[in-house]
Amino acid sequence: MSFKYGTTSDEGVLFLLSVSNAVLLMFTLLWAVFGIIELHLIMKTKNRLQSRLHHGTISTAEYKISQKSIKFSLAIGISYLVLIVIQVGYVILNWDEINI
Repeated sequence: MSFKYGTTSDEGVLFLLSVSNAVLLMFTLLWAVFGIIELHLIMKTKNRLQSRLHHGTISTAEYKISQKSIKFSLAIGISYLVLIVIQVGYVILNWDEINI
């Protein structure tokens, strides 16, 4: 939306669009950091669960139930990071129009 309305000649609108683009870019980068942290925590949980199964702390049935939820969380985390990469790629491709 910012790129569509950014072609106006009014300086105030261009300034507000530039500020909004910069804020949205910072939010996207912050979300990427949180996504990477979440992915790291999921991988740590997966390794800890495998270790507990290996040492016999949990049963195979509990392991399978927990493994399903970890796989689901991992799929969501990876798709989340893919969306962020697409957003950053879109910003890079339209960098001339951002006018930060």
